[in-house]
Amino acid sequence: MIRVLFLLLAVSALAWAGWKRSGDTVIDTTAKLQWQDNAMAAKKDTVWKDARSYCANLELEGFRDWRLPTRAELETLRKATAAKKVGLKNTVSNAYWTSEIYRKMPVNAWAVYWGNGHMFDTDRCDEAHVRCVRKR
Repeated sequence: MIRVLFLLLAVSALAWAGWKRSGDTVIDTTAKLQWQDNAMAAKKDTVWKDARSYCANLELEGFRDWRLPTRAELETLRKATAAKKVGLKNTVSNAYWTSEIYRKMPVNAWAVYWGNGHMFDTDRCDEAHVRCVRKR
């Protein structure tokens, strides 16, 4: 019984290695990034310009230096969530904006579909969800 309990604790610790929760955020201690995980991360749905403005004006956990994530940053969080390395409380299977503009068609920006990780470009006037990030 004690061995089983120890094994479960060890597996849980490994799953969360590099990640920790802090209030309405999760922290990637490896990449030194702090991610928004409040109710608005599942509710906020807006055009790209307003998504950037929302992050720039977000005050969360006493910080005001939030921004939209890059494609690579958002994909790292999505993969960690899918692998159950981090438990997000507020997420939906929908598109989330990244900070990157699509070079071949500058009226578009990159988004990541949370359900399957598909990265795609979409018109910046379309609406997508917003999850802000900041450097730690």
